[in-house]
Amino acid sequence: VPAAVTAIAEAIYPPPSRLAYLADARQTEIATERAAGAIANNFFIDHRELVVDDASEMPAYLRTAFFVTSTVDTGTRPILDTFETTAARRDRALEMLRYLSPAIIAHGVFNEAAGTSSARHRRYMAQARAFKAAFAEQAGPYIAAGRRMPSQRVTSLPPFQFRDVPLREVVPAALPALVFLAFAASLLLAAADRRLRR
Repeated sequence: VPAAVTAIAEAIYPPPSRLAYLADARQTEIATERAAGAIANNFFIDHRELVVDDASEMPAYLRTAFFVTSTVDTGTRPILDTFETTAARRDRALEMLRYLSPAIIAHGVFNEAAGTSSARHRRYMAQARAFKAAFAEQAGPYIAAGRRMPSQRVTSLPPFQFRDVPLREVVPAALPALVFLAFAASLLLAAADRRLRR
């Protein structure tokens, strides 16, 4: 039953191809590397306050890598959004169908308790991407201009901290499934006891 339910959920909400995502990311990366000069010019047109330090000891490839990474992140964002949306819909479908099998209920509850659920993974990835974007926004102008970021500015940047849903909120959400599981188990136990007594 768990395998059938999972297959049904994946048939209704098929995940996008990871190979297609990697191919699009690579294609965007190659196109960005070829157009790094134009991308840099557009960046400086948007940020006229920056003065490029031509005498900087910062290697030029750092600036190119920054522009390439930023452009690839922007270009592949719709694909990642599709992945996350499809995964969330599939999880909701599995949540509605979980009462068909006690194994699905137990698996979901244990995954939530252990912190290995796909929902937790999506929360982590979303916070990591937001942190990366915020860091790039702070450090990007210095990298683009070829200047070193002041040490006090570096130390003032907040470290990454994953803010997860506390366990006291996870348990009540899983309570209906656990009650149903206990009820089903008690019915089976009563039926087995009655049959043994006969």
